[in-house]
Amino acid sequence: MSNRKEYFEKYYQENKEKLLAQHKNWLENNPEYMECWYKNNSEHWKEYKKQWHKDNPEYNRKYQINWRKTETGKANIQRGHSKQRAGERELINTLTFNEWLDILKKYHWKCAYCGKEFDLFRRPERDHIIPLNKGGNNTKENILPSCRNCNAKKQNKIIDKTE
Repeated sequence: MSNRKEYFEKYYQENKEKLLAQHKNWLENNPEYMECWYKNNSEHWKEYKKQWHKDNPEYNRKYQINWRKTETGKANIQRGHSKQRAGERELINTLTFNEWLDILKKYHWKCAYCGKEFDLFRRPERDHIIPLNKGGNNTKENILPSCRNCNAKKQNKIIDKTE
């Protein structure tokens, strides 16, 4: 029995790339298998993932750091901060990173108030036309790009979008 086990281990090591490619190809051509497997083993899978995260804290930390640098991560963090600032009230929180980029492009990467161009030292901030604490939402229609000085001067005043 041990000879057979050794043989298959050796065979696997020698043909690892080929076997993994075959397995991946099979899974891609049989998606119903994985759906069925997850459905029948969901509790086992959840437990496994939970334990894996406990056993690999360093990997999780590095993964989180890298994820926060992605567009999705940045948008998610920003939505979280807005939700936190909004307190307990219901907040429409749909602004995505791509929408934020669209807003910056619309204003030619300049402050909506003073017109100064953003650079390494003058970074854009999301200014809410109707502040969150006065009933505004974190949506594309309620956001203007501003520099730190203009955003601080505005404070929590409601402005007319046409100004």
